[in-house]
Amino acid sequence: MLDNGQILSEKYYKRVYQQNNVKKIKIIFKKGIYSYRNIHFNENNRARLIKFGTILRVYNIVHLNQDITRYDIGNGEFITTNNSFVEVE
Repeated sequence: MLDNGQILSEKYYKRVYQQNNVKKIKIIFKKGIYSYRNIHFNENNRARLIKFGTILRVYNIVHLNQDITRYDIGNGEFITTNNSFVEVE
C-alpha cells in the first residue's frame, strides 16, 4: 500500500529485494559487486570486489529498514539482495 492509500497489485509491482531464505547466490552483474563491512553501504566501508559468476554461501539475511535487506556472506561482509545484481542458486 502506498502513502496515498493506493494498493499496487503484483501484476504491476515486483519486489527488487529478496525476502525469503536463501542458501547460495551467484553474482550476475557483469562488472561484479562490492562487499561491505557494514549493512549501511558507502564507499568508506567497502571490503572487496566480487567478480561476475562467483557463487557465494549466504549465512543470514539482515533487514536494514522495513523493506531493504542484505545478505550476510560471512567474515563480517554484506552484499546487496537486489535481483539485478545477484541470482538465487
